[in-house]
Amino acid sequence: MSVCHWDRRRCDDDRTRRGARNRPTERTGRGPFGRANAIAPLLRNSAGASEAQGKLVDAVADALHDTRLYGIWTPRVLGGAECDPISSLEIVQTLAVADASTAWVHMTTSLAIGTAALTFRRKPSRRCSPASASPS
Repeated sequence: MSVCHWDRRRCDDDRTRRGARNRPTERTGRGPFGRANAIAPLLRNSAGASEAQGKLVDAVADALHDTRLYGIWTPRVLGGAECDPISSLEIVQTLAVADASTAWVHMTTSLAIGTAALTFRRKPSRRCSPASASPS
């Protein structure tokens, strides 16, 4: 049994402005698009520092983790958003407008996490769940 079932509505925010050809032009709200938009100013302001350090600054890495954006390709049963490919890439695009390097790191990390998550045939035990890896 597959743990993956794409549901585009899952990644859409409640409020979406649409432009030509009914394509989204702006998304706000609490979903992944809204969370990506919310951290965009931080990404823009930190781009130079991340470039100078050769890695994401801690504030950006923490923001990506805290907003759960790394889980866009992770199945829902494992705590991810399980976004469809188009929505996922639109989220990455939202991040890339703010900082392309951060978007690349996010995309590759999310893909690795989502791919690893697909190896589970069922919900993992508490021993290997992300919540058990958190410091107490």
